[in-house]
Amino acid sequence: MVRKLREVRLARGWTQAELAAKLGLSQARLSVIEGGGGTISAEQFVAFLALTNLSIEEFLPVANTDAAFQNALARLGAHGLREDPGTLPSSRLATARDAIREVLVSPDSPRLVAALAPVLVWNVDGLNLHALHHDLAALGLGHRLGWLAQNIRAALDLPGARAPRPWTLRERITQVELDRFLGVVGPPASPDIGDRFDTHIASARTVKDVQVARSEISRRWGVLTVLQPADFREALDAAYTSG
Repeated sequence: MVRKLREVRLARGWTQAELAAKLGLSQARLSVIEGGGGTISAEQFVAFLALTNLSIEEFLPVANTDAAFQNALARLGAHGLREDPGTLPSSRLATARDAIREVLVSPDSPRLVAALAPVLVWNVDGLNLHALHHDLAALGLGHRLGWLAQNIRAALDLPGARAPRPWTLRERITQVELDRFLGVVGPPASPDIGDRFDTHIASARTVKDVQVARSEISRRWGVLTVLQPADFREALDAAYTSG
C-alpha cells in the first residue's frame, strides 16, 4: 500500500505537500507513511481512490494482480498466455485500451509487456492510439506508448511465424496505424534521462548494464529496459501458433 501510494503520487507529478493537503494530512505525516512508518486511515484510503480514480484492485497482492493482467491479455489476443481459472476478471482491464495502459503504467513483468504486441494487433480496429497516448501523457508516461509502438512496428518487420488468416489483415492495418501514430508522436527531446521501465533496475551498476544492453529504440525513447523488438516478435509468434 505504502509503495503504491508513493508510485501514484510520483506518476501524477504531485509533491508530498500537494497529496498531503488533498488527503487532509500534514506533509510530515505523509513523509513518515511513505517511509514505511505508518499507514493512512480507511477514510483517507477511500479519498485517495476517489482522487486518483483507481480501483481497490490496484492494491491487491502482486501475484493476484499479475494473474489478472495475464488473464486479460490472453482474452484480448495474447493467446500464448494461459488464463488462470482461479482469478476473477478485472473490470479495469475490460478493453485493450485499459489493459495496455495499465501494463505500461505498472510494467512488473517483461513477459506481459511483450504480450501487448498481439493484444494491440488483434484489437487495432477499435484501438484509438492517440486517445491512449492522452491517457498516459496525463501521467507523464506518454513516451512509453511511443516506445511500445516503435517496438511492435519493428517486430512486425522481423521474420517469424506465418500469421494465420484472421491475423493477416490486422497486421497490415497495424503497420499503417503505427506509422501514422509515430508520424505524429515522436521521442522526447531529452531521452538520456532514462525511464527505469524494468522494475528490477535498482543499483547504479544495473542501470549502467541496461544502458549498454538496451536497444536503439529504447535509447531513442529514453527507456531503460532489456526488452528488444525480438521479444515482441516472439510474443506475436506465440499468439499465432496457440490459437
